[in-house]
Amino acid sequence: MDIEYLLFLQNFRNSIHDVLTPLIKLSACVYRPWIRDSRILPAGDSVTTATGYSFPSGHTTTAGPLAGGTAVGTWENKRTRFISVIMVLFILPTGFSRNYLGVHTPQDVLWRFC
Repeated sequence: MDIEYLLFLQNFRNSIHDVLTPLIKLSACVYRPWIRDSRILPAGDSVTTATGYSFPSGHTTTAGPLAGGTAVGTWENKRTRFISVIMVLFILPTGFSRNYLGVHTPQDVLWRFC
C-alpha cells in the first residue's frame, strides 16, 4: 500500500511537470546563467545535470502551484491557517535556492509570482 501510494504521487508529479514546464522552456529558449555569463559558476555538477533551458524554473513551477494552492485552501479555517504560513515559507526558499545554486536567474523563478 505505501509503495503504491508513492508510485501514484510520482506518476502525478511527473505527468504535470513533464508537460507544461518543458513546453514553456522550449517556447522561451532562455539560456542557463553560466551560458549567458561565464562568471557564473553553478554549484556542484549542475552544468552537466541541469538540462534544457533556464526559464522557467521547474522547481518553482511545481512548488508555486502546489504549496500556493494548499496555502489558499487552508487559509479560511483558523485551525489550519498555520499550514498556509508554512506553505508560503516553503515557496520562498525554493525560489531562492535556485538563485543561490546559480542554476536560474531571478526572472526564472519570480515570474511565477507575478
